[in-house]
Amino acid sequence: MWRDYPLAVGAAAGTLNLRVGTVGQGKPVVTVTAGVHGDEGPWSARAIHRVLEKTPMTDLVGTLRVVPVSNPLAMEADARCAPLDVLDLNRVFPGNPNGSHTERLAAVLAEHAVAGADVLIDLHGGGSWCVNAFVFRNAEAPEIADAFDAPFVVDQGARAAQMRGMGIGGHAMSLGAKSTSVEFGGRSPDEARWAEHLATGLRRALGVIGVLRPDPSLPAPKHKAVPVKPTRVLRPSSGGLLIPAVDHTKIGTLVDEGTLLGTLVELIPPGDDRWLEVVDGDGDVAAALGEDVAVVHGIARGVPPHARRIRDHHAHFGIAPVGVFQIGQRAVGYEGHTGDKFRIVMPVKIPKIVGSVAGGGEAGFRTAASDAEIDVNQALTV
Repeated sequence: MWRDYPLAVGAAAGTLNLRVGTVGQGKPVVTVTAGVHGDEGPWSARAIHRVLEKTPMTDLVGTLRVVPVSNPLAMEADARCAPLDVLDLNRVFPGNPNGSHTERLAAVLAEHAVAGADVLIDLHGGGSWCVNAFVFRNAEAPEIADAFDAPFVVDQGARAAQMRGMGIGGHAMSLGAKSTSVEFGGRSPDEARWAEHLATGLRRALGVIGVLRPDPSLPAPKHKAVPVKPTRVLRPSSGGLLIPAVDHTKIGTLVDEGTLLGTLVELIPPGDDRWLEVVDGDGDVAAALGEDVAVVHGIARGVPPHARRIRDHHAHFGIAPVGVFQIGQRAVGYEGHTGDKFRIVMPVKIPKIVGSVAGGGEAGFRTAASDAEIDVNQALTV
């Protein structure tokens, strides 16, 4: 039976319904939640669906509650937190019925999903930014965590000590329930495979708990779980793009110490706030910042020589702003004369260009130049 619990969401929508499903009666009472973090939810919800689809009612022994979408607005936004208040739902339990949206949501979950449960299983994943392959093991009920056949195991007590605020699992344990949290999958080509692994583990765990009869058709666990220390997020001192050296197929495996996991590439190259200016005898301009350089070949006809030089990071040429050059991006804007054409050159490293110009040569420009010429009266987006 599905029940909807109204939740205030502000002037735009009034209320939305949090849906909780309950089937069976008696003990044990087990609650399974998914999507506490919105961007982690859809495939965990799919795992719940798979268990419900494959399990006959005759296998049900106690009471099973499911909350496939625990944070509806966050899941709709494909974000960790609901955009109304951007609070982490897994840090504000037991919530506040008179608080902000997420605090009220936690209060509803605490009352209608957690209260009265003997066991809580909270399903998570890597969300939009990573892929996970571990389970949190509670020392009071290790058999529940072990049923998920996770490659890695993290002690839930140590994790709780690190958390800022109480999560749904911690709240359940404060009420005397057993709990485990599962972290499987995330954005990768293997999302469906991880969801199926999660569904199998969930069905096995529900059999271990005793709310469902054990399913002898399930495959035996294949991983010898490796206990690991409490996890932590590695945060670089500067932002950028992480280019993995170890791909998604290695998630859940051990790698040798010293293995390069990835390279962080800065999206805005380092340097001062002025553009390095290089102009050769034919009017080729190399606009550079740090070690990256973009070259625009073929200065517009009719533009006086002094206007060809890039004066500062606002791209002012002489007294007239006739162009905008963006280093490290494929965009060049220009305000010039009708019929003027430019040749766009992809970013290359400074030393080669500077060395070529300093030596009086033009080979660096010619080698790097693109063959395509673009009418500058059009919006230039390459």
